[in-house]
Amino acid sequence: PPSSSLLLPSPPFSPPPSRPSLLMATAERRRLSRRRKLARNGDGTPTALLLLVIDYSTNWCEVFGRDAAVVVLEEEKEKGKDGDGRAHRVPVTVEQTQWENIRVHSDSELGPTVCLLPEARPFTEAQRRARTVRPDFCLIRNFPTGLHGVDYKHTLMGLMFSDLPSVNSLHSIFMGMHRPLVYAEMLKIRGRLGKREEAQAQVQAQREVAATAEVPSESAVEPTLRCAEKDKARDAAESGSAVPSSLPPPPPPLPNILATEVKTYRERQELRKLEEERKLDDRRQKLLESASSYKFPLIDMHFYPNTAAPAGEHKDSIAEIDSLWGFPRVVKVGSPHAGFGKTRVYNQGELDDLRSILYMRRELFYTTEAFVDVDFEYRVQKIGDHYRGFKRNSTSSWKGNWGNITFEDFKLQPVHRMWADECAKMFGGLDILAIDVLRMNNGKDIIIEVNDTAPGFMYAHEKEDNRHIKELVLKRMSEKFIL
Repeated sequence: PPSSSLLLPSPPFSPPPSRPSLLMATAERRRLSRRRKLARNGDGTPTALLLLVIDYSTNWCEVFGRDAAVVVLEEEKEKGKDGDGRAHRVPVTVEQTQWENIRVHSDSELGPTVCLLPEARPFTEAQRRARTVRPDFCLIRNFPTGLHGVDYKHTLMGLMFSDLPSVNSLHSIFMGMHRPLVYAEMLKIRGRLGKREEAQAQVQAQREVAATAEVPSESAVEPTLRCAEKDKARDAAESGSAVPSSLPPPPPPLPNILATEVKTYRERQELRKLEEERKLDDRRQKLLESASSYKFPLIDMHFYPNTAAPAGEHKDSIAEIDSLWGFPRVVKVGSPHAGFGKTRVYNQGELDDLRSILYMRRELFYTTEAFVDVDFEYRVQKIGDHYRGFKRNSTSSWKGNWGNITFEDFKLQPVHRMWADECAKMFGGLDILAIDVLRMNNGKDIIIEVNDTAPGFMYAHEKEDNRHIKELVLKRMSEKFIL
C-alpha cells in the first residue's frame, strides 16, 4: 500500500443536485424563456400593457383602478454591457368587453387585433363606442358558451392563434368548453390517487376471508350429521324426552310482496313495478358507495355520443348499461352551465322519452349519472394560493344552483385543499377553479364537477375574491414580461 506521505488531500466535493431541484430549475428556465420582451417609448420608458377583460357582470376597470401597474425586470445584458436586471414599474390599461362584442383577427407577427363593439350596458364611457385594441394579456371571467347552441369557439381560437397569455390559460378554457374532457381529467386524478386506506383495508380483508374460507362438501358433512342425529335420537328415546336437533333452525322466509294476496291484475303489476324500482335504487346506492371510497370521490358517469338512434347490438348494449346503473338518474345534455341542460329521470320509460327528443339533435351528446340524495351541496374554490369553501343550496329546486339560492360559509379541511391542488394541475394549470361537491345523507362526499376560469362567487365575499383575482393577474403579467 502507498505511504501516507503520498496521499493527496481530496478535492472539495459537492453532491449533485437532487432530481426535484433539477426539475424545478428546468421549469424556471422554461418560464423565463417564455417571457415576452416589452417595447419602449421614444424616451426609453416601457410602453403600457393592455389587459383585455372578458366579463359582463363586474366592473373590472374599477377593481384594477387607474393606477394599476406591474413590476417588470430589465433583461440582464451580456458581460461588459449595460443592464443590471433593474425593476421598472409598467402601467396597465384595462379594456373590458364580452364575447358577443368581440371581432378578432390574428397575425403571426403582429399578434391579435381585437375590435370591440359598443356595450349595451357600459361600465365606462369608453365602452359606449367601438374601439380597436391589441391586448398583451387577457382575463376571462365568462365561459365562451351560451344557450341555444351558441358558442364563441372561433373567437377563442383567434386569441389562441397568437399565444396570448391569459388567466386562466386559453388552452385550459378551450378544453373546459367540453365537459367530457374535463371529466376525463378528473378520472385521471381519481385513478392516480386511488382508494382511501380504510377502503383498501376493507377490500383486502374481504379478499382474505374469501380466499381462506373452506366450504365443506355435502358428502363429508352429511354422514357426521346423520351419526350425531342417531345418537341423540337414541338417548332421547331411552330418557323419554323430545328429540333435539343439532341443526340450526331454518331462517324465516324472505318477504315476497308478489305472494301477497291481491285482487286485481293491476295491483300485481304495481307490486312488480315497486320491487323493480327497489332493486334499481339499491344498484344506484352501491355505485355511490363505491365512488365515495376513493381519495378523490368522483361520481360515476356514462357518456352517450348521440350520433344515431341505437339499433341492433348497440341498442342491446345500451339497454344492458341502463339496467346496471339504476334509477333515479340525472341526465346532462351538452356542456352548459348554471343548471341548464340538466334533468332528472325516475325510470326507464322517462329516460327513453327524453332520448326520443335528443335524437332530433345529432350534435347534442349527453351523459347520465346517479341521482344523489344530498344533505347539502358545497363548493371548494381556489384563486391562486387562496382557498375558500361555501355551501350553496336552493330552496326551490333539487338543483343547488337554480332558483332561490342560499349561501353559507363552509370550513375547508386539508383533504379539500388537496382536491383543489390536484385539479389545479389539469390542462397545464388552472389559476382559478371551483369544485362542486355533494354531501350525501350518510355523511360522505362525492364530487360532481370542476368549473374553470369563471365560477360564481359567494356574494358576501365577491369583492374580496375579485381583489385576489386582480393580484393574481398582476403577478402573472409581471412573470410574463421583461424589458
